[in-house]
Amino acid sequence: SGDSEPIATSNLQRVDDATFSKIGSGVAYDTSNGRFTFSATGLYFVEITAVFIIDASADNNVNFILQGSANDFTNSDDLCQCNFGGDGNIERNTNTNSTLFNCTNTSTHKVRLNYNGTSGNNLQGSSGSTRTGIRFIRLADSQ
Repeated sequence: SGDSEPIATSNLQRVDDATFSKIGSGVAYDTSNGRFTFSATGLYFVEITAVFIIDASADNNVNFILQGSANDFTNSDDLCQCNFGGDGNIERNTNTNSTLFNCTNTSTHKVRLNYNGTSGNNLQGSSGSTRTGIRFIRLADSQ
């Protein structure tokens, strides 16, 4: 709830159901700075999904933003985002967006998530199933 730039929390968890798998150690998440670090260089498909719960008494515009950097966030770019604006009622909305990220150096090429929304508007999560999350799929060697 409320702005979080970047989202840096211990409330995130990797999928842990019986059918999930990853190659190698997968992408690492640092709760102190909200950065995702790739375990291997490559061209990645990165998808974000956000479930928003919008409060009628709050400003009804929320943004869930994926930012990327090639220099460990000295500079960054907004790569994609999920946006929602409501009509003044309590609403729930799911939104998904994706991008390609070319990681040529695992020390400097990273991504992070930002959330812009006033108090009362929330991203919904669950430990039982993915509601708000991020997916990384390595497609090929870096380009």
